[in-house]
Amino acid sequence: IAVRESQTRNRSLSVKVKQFDIRGAKIFHERGTVQYPNKPKWHYFTVVRGTGLPIKISARMPEDLHPVYEGIVGFLDREMRVKKMRMEQSRERMHMTGMYRETYY
Repeated sequence: IAVRESQTRNRSLSVKVKQFDIRGAKIFHERGTVQYPNKPKWHYFTVVRGTGLPIKISARMPEDLHPVYEGIVGFLDREMRVKKMRMEQSRERMHMTGMYRETYY
């Protein structure tokens, strides 16, 4: 919506969300573009969270979008590694106390 509004004459932008939680989110449309008639092309990517509406982050130049994209990807990668590490630690603690037993069918 904000991209569309930025292309109108009155240019009143409605940024609905200035801050949001991206833990567990996924990124879609990593190299999405949109172009309205007689207007410059916008580049965007979409952050889809487990709850709430997707967040579209956009800029006119892909170079302006790149640092934001890299920051979000870096955060999500670190979060995934931490979750995996915690799961392995929990599994190991359960195994050491005899509470964990792998069952294969």
